[in-house]
Amino acid sequence: MTEKSSSLTQCEMSVGGMDCADCAVKIEKAVGDLSGVAEAKVNFISGRLSAHFDPRIVSEGSIRQQVIRLGYQVKSSASSGSVTFRVEGMDCADETGIIEKHLRSLEGVIGINFQPRRGGSKGSFRSTADRCREHSKGHSGNRYESPPSFRGDRASESWWFRHKLLVFTIVSGLFTAAGIFHEKLHLQDAMTFPLYLVAMLTGGWRIAIKGYQEIRHRSLGMNFLMTVAVVGAAAIGEWSKGAMVVFLFAVANLLESYSMDRARRAIRSLMDLTPPDALVVRDGLEKRMRVDEVLVNDTVIIRPGEKIPLDGEVLSGNSTVNQAPITGESMPIPKATGDQIFAGTINQAGSLEIRVTHPSDDTTFSRIIHLVEEAQEQKAPSQRFVDQFARIYTPVVLVLAVLVAFMPTLILAHRS
Repeated sequence: MTEKSSSLTQCEMSVGGMDCADCAVKIEKAVGDLSGVAEAKVNFISGRLSAHFDPRIVSEGSIRQQVIRLGYQVKSSASSGSVTFRVEGMDCADETGIIEKHLRSLEGVIGINFQPRRGGSKGSFRSTADRCREHSKGHSGNRYESPPSFRGDRASESWWFRHKLLVFTIVSGLFTAAGIFHEKLHLQDAMTFPLYLVAMLTGGWRIAIKGYQEIRHRSLGMNFLMTVAVVGAAAIGEWSKGAMVVFLFAVANLLESYSMDRARRAIRSLMDLTPPDALVVRDGLEKRMRVDEVLVNDTVIIRPGEKIPLDGEVLSGNSTVNQAPITGESMPIPKATGDQIFAGTINQAGSLEIRVTHPSDDTTFSRIIHLVEEAQEQKAPSQRFVDQFARIYTPVVLVLAVLVAFMPTLILAHRS
């Protein structure tokens, strides 16, 4: 978490299950309606929610639960991260176990890793770093070295999780086609109804769940309209039309989901251009460390052919560096003592020793990715108009549909 002002706190979390821009709008509205939340923004492409809130009124856990109640998954949080402390006064290995036991007892702490040579401990947490520091103070005192950092969750998803929407859409299409085939050729009429029913259930269960969530949270949208249309078609016996509508809408959701996944993978591929670790020299010893553990002014060794993990200044060595990922230059650039180099570029000819000038979350490459994500968050005026119009459109359409369905009957009954 980072402070936005004296009273507001920011949290970020990765949200799974969004497959259309309307999902992002619903999440923004639901979270924004929570008391104590000043602002909520959802980046649909990256699948990330950012909220500014008053921790005295609402907690991050409440925001998580609000998203979960909408039917989405909260995969990870940018307030989850790691922090490194230097703990003074440890003179035996048993003390590491004592401190580790007390830190693990804190709510939100999910991992502790001691590094005895440095007199430090690295804690992964979903809690505040201040609480970790206070608990370790009670045993030997400590000094905070680096702020918590967060790298996106890149855990691989199962095949079923990635392809279940495709599977259900195909099944819905096959059963819809089979139902139409039976109906047109008058083959076993008793089988037509079950075929259409299976097609509607397999293609429309996600739509129905989202429609239910929309009416629960008084944010009616396309999913609710589609659910009403399909239920209405079934109620008047038009099973073939209901199944066809479900299948076509499922195909539209599938195509939109795939296009968004491609955009998300493009951003993840940018992040993969920087290596996850670096060879750091500390106290005369070389040690490979995660880039988010490397501190400003640390010395990093970069061998020929390696990607440069962090922005820095060359301390010694001569080489050429391929800077195309950052600057687009087609030819490698010679680098010598005093020259600046960028994370994500590739060292070519010789070894370099560099002094780190920026932490992993503030490199030139990280800022480029951040700007790309910010650009995706910005909405065009036409899109903002459509979002506002959609809030009015759905209720108006429902009211008009009810009037068209019942008013003629009521008027005729009154005249008779």
